[in-house]
Amino acid sequence: MRNPNYDGLPPGQSGDALSPKLLGTYQAAERVELYAQWAMAFRPPTAQELYLNYGAPGTYLSIGNPDLKPETSNGFEIGANLGDEEFGGRVSAFYNRYKNFIDERMSADPTGTYPFGIREAINRANVSIHGIEVSGHKVFANGFHVRAAIAYAHGKDLDTDEVLGSVPPLKGVLGLGYATETWGTDVILTAAKAVSDKSTNTFKAPGYGIVDVTAWWEPEQMPGLRVNAGVYNVFDKTYYDAVNTQNTFTQPEEYYSEPGRTFKVSLTQRF
Repeated sequence: MRNPNYDGLPPGQSGDALSPKLLGTYQAAERVELYAQWAMAFRPPTAQELYLNYGAPGTYLSIGNPDLKPETSNGFEIGANLGDEEFGGRVSAFYNRYKNFIDERMSADPTGTYPFGIREAINRANVSIHGIEVSGHKVFANGFHVRAAIAYAHGKDLDTDEVLGSVPPLKGVLGLGYATETWGTDVILTAAKAVSDKSTNTFKAPGYGIVDVTAWWEPEQMPGLRVNAGVYNVFDKTYYDAVNTQNTFTQPEEYYSEPGRTFKVSLTQRF
């Protein structure tokens, strides 16, 4: 059946660029390494971002944009690596400035042909993304360990002052565990903040907290064998990934939620 949105083949596209990077480190103390980094990046549009054409009259339309320009950026990062494998962490701060940032936009169809809206790939001329990441860990002599991490990023269209929905909100992870030479287990709490009301997301994903429990076993009688098992989203929480739910839904809301309680077992044999 002919695609009703088809109006001929779009033009091709090609491009190239250099992506230099400069990293400097300084050993301030035995267990303190400071660093600073600058990098230029180049990202061409994907085939889907250029040529996607999916949907049907009476529902919705997702389209690429064959006129998309490649995305370029300058990124700056400073941070420190602290401690060692038993007790340590990492802290970093970054600022990235983009030209022709590749994003997507959801808009209403003025003709009414697509009542659920039209999603289109676009370039944002000037965008900035900045944030911080902090992580740490402690391994105790009795076999217990604690790991924690938090990440914050804020993306903004500098021309429209819109908060970018393609940048995930504040997220933190806390893990408590116990390990011996042959087996171990972990309880992991993951929490994320709700999407800002100023975000470009049509759907404002609420904040959430979920718990995972994992375990591993390496039997002494079978060298190289490792058994991994886990119960994920233990309390069967309904939650949403903000980046994957930016736009208007065409199905019931829970259709777009992340998996509920899930069980997983895997075996790995190394020779």
